[in-house]
Amino acid sequence: MKDPCRFAVDLRKGHKTGFYSIKENRALLLDYARDRTEVLNSFSYTGAFGIYALRGGAARITHIESSSDALDLARTNSELNGFEGEEVEYREGNVFSGPARIQGNRPPVRSW
Repeated sequence: MKDPCRFAVDLRKGHKTGFYSIKENRALLLDYARDRTEVLNSFSYTGAFGIYALRGGAARITHIESSSDALDLARTNSELNGFEGEEVEYREGNVFSGPARIQGNRPPVRSW
């Protein structure tokens, strides 16, 4: 199966594990994300899980990442895959505390 998404990676400064070893898990999102209103991609790094969720049919994705460099890479990858508008939100910070924390006015995160 040809991968429906494209990604830029930083071979010199990027994380050395994770991206390639979980390719099958990202592909599962193509089905899981169908008809979802909103998906949270915490610890987003390259934005790959969020991009797969959007490609699968999610209406909106929120990426949360503590590294500004990684969040820039997620932006680049979103644009590379044609997701550049209001369907993508980027929050820099700690998932568990601070300004990036998901609070009461947002829909609850659904786990599957």
